[in-house]
Amino acid sequence: PKVIDKSKNDTNVEITTFTNNNAVNLSGIYFPALDENGKPGYVHDATTLHTNPPAFDFKGVNCGPNDATMQMMTQRVYVDLAAHERVNKLGKTPRSKIFCHVYTTNKQRIRIQAIRETWGHRCDGFHAASTVTDRSIDSVSIPHEGKEEYGNMWQKVRAMWSYVYVHYFDSYDWFHIGGDDMYVLVENLRLYLESEDIVTASNGGEHPLLLGQQF
Repeated sequence: PKVIDKSKNDTNVEITTFTNNNAVNLSGIYFPALDENGKPGYVHDATTLHTNPPAFDFKGVNCGPNDATMQMMTQRVYVDLAAHERVNKLGKTPRSKIFCHVYTTNKQRIRIQAIRETWGHRCDGFHAASTVTDRSIDSVSIPHEGKEEYGNMWQKVRAMWSYVYVHYFDSYDWFHIGGDDMYVLVENLRLYLESEDIVTASNGGEHPLLLGQQF
């Protein structure tokens, strides 16, 4: 989107974006991210993790007993790598580009590191919206209205979406958001988003498409 900065306020910038000739005013919703020193205006390079993934650290990993959780992970969860290889060999169209962002706080740093080592780097773009900016773990401090607490999560999520919209909207095809306690099978997600049903629906298909369920 084209972005017009209408304010000199360092903590709450009034901007208007234009997408498909429709103006969207994000005043009071978009807050510039803060860098390591608390200076507003930081824009994270969301491709860093994808291009430079960390090694997976097996130290201290406990697989646990052969319980229901382990059985689910080993018997029901399936990553269709063969389908990926077939699509890559065809090379007819570019693969769907997925941006993943996670809401978290600095005290959950260990969770973000686990995400980075497992599924996070499989996304084309990634950052963790935290309370501290730390480039070493791709965390970004994105201010928001109200307190940093679970009951005010919607304000944090709203600020995250605004930040992503302003800085990454034109660079990715799909955007995924969730907490720091989730695990995403990015390979399966990409194949699903590239399926005929989703492609047709995203291009204005004849029938509405319902995804997910009531939580």
